[in-house]
Amino acid sequence: MTMTSQGKLRPDLLADVADDIEGVLGPPRSVAEVGVDRDLREVVSVIRNFLLPRLSGPRRPFKVAFAGPTGGGKSTLVNSVVGRRVTRSGPLRPTTMKPLLYTSQKYADAESMGSVDADVATGDAPILKLISLIDTPDIDSTNTRNHQVARDVVAGADVVVFVASALRYADLVPWEMLRFVQRRGVPVIFVLNRVTRETTGAMVDYRSRLRAEGMVGPVLTVMEHRMPVEGILPLSAIGPLRDEILEVIGDLDHERGMKSCMEAVRSDLVGVSQKINADLVRVERVAEHLAGGLIDAGGGMELASEWQRRLDSLGGVVNSLFRRPWARAELAKLESEIRNGLISLVEKDLRVFALARGQLVIDLTESVTLDERLESVDGAVENWLSALVPSDGSLSVRRLGVSQAIEGFRSVVEGGSGDDGPTEHLAAQIREIYESLASEIVSSTHDAALLDVVNRARARLRPEPALSRSLSGW
Repeated sequence: MTMTSQGKLRPDLLADVADDIEGVLGPPRSVAEVGVDRDLREVVSVIRNFLLPRLSGPRRPFKVAFAGPTGGGKSTLVNSVVGRRVTRSGPLRPTTMKPLLYTSQKYADAESMGSVDADVATGDAPILKLISLIDTPDIDSTNTRNHQVARDVVAGADVVVFVASALRYADLVPWEMLRFVQRRGVPVIFVLNRVTRETTGAMVDYRSRLRAEGMVGPVLTVMEHRMPVEGILPLSAIGPLRDEILEVIGDLDHERGMKSCMEAVRSDLVGVSQKINADLVRVERVAEHLAGGLIDAGGGMELASEWQRRLDSLGGVVNSLFRRPWARAELAKLESEIRNGLISLVEKDLRVFALARGQLVIDLTESVTLDERLESVDGAVENWLSALVPSDGSLSVRRLGVSQAIEGFRSVVEGGSGDDGPTEHLAAQIREIYESLASEIVSSTHDAALLDVVNRARARLRPEPALSRSLSGW
């Protein structure tokens, strides 16, 4: 159960859910992590960095996170909103490698950033009675750790100020991150910073891009100014942003924020469960297709018919001493084409299977890669051809061997039983590879564990009647 009998969220249960999910996810593998792993990591981040900190201190100032790509000018804006220099700034290079939380001295010891390791600075600026400001690492960082820290900060914010430079606003924008924030109901203030007379037209294009991506929120411009020594923008430049932040904060409510966040977490878990189920169904269908034999049976039979025609055309010259060298070369060529044709069909099957999983390498619990699978197929085909077509045999033996190879090729493509000779042995080997692969991928421990954890989390975090009660005790 999510709630106690008094209608309060249970921090221990939320922490357990986050631990369970992290246990099957492991550490982030890359900046560009996508799919259900990314979605679940966002759920964990919201629990650890938004819900749990607010349960431990429900009436602390709202957190305003300044986020954006490299060179946007986040640090300068944080300094200017506060009215004093708190954090270093730089025009075109990442200077914030660790988040900096600027808060009132009253909350310094108790302020929590959840799982985020942040520097803390305190001050007595009047605005700090209402909000704490966070300067984040660049959201487009190529460093996996910095990238995840930036996302964790954003996940824990009550308001996000997304800052882009007028010169670089068209760079890759983390739309998925912004959609994740707005899905939770967190207000976003879009700022186009360092606008000059030459770049004023960028504002129209920026608004258009935001609308096209479904982004909702006020869009402000901050004009470029010659920076004084202390690195603080004049009030005329920063005043509209400060006013907008205070206006947005004035509309926030701790109780509504917690409810909205829990609803978003539940919704995300439902979506992840549906994605995993759909993925497993797709994989099972592909696995069944593979286990039944080669996919491109029609193309395989066309190849076999062409090879048979070419072999028959050699029949009149088999006993001709004058044409024997040419015939031998043609037979060797046919043998090579049969080898490559069979291997190519099997490779195509396995690559289709890998692509159906949304990846180029089949990642199983045994860490068996696609290349290793193909090597086993290559070996099976080579051994089969060596048995059928001895390299030191007479031309008539080689012709008989190639004929057997063509018939064997048909048998493998058709998935027929054939006889108990080398051809049937080859077909059995390929079927075994397919069936093993299908069995392993369908019972993938990663997907199975993810689905189990997600469904358990959904059950534990299900809405309770107590949710309708007053949450004033938070």
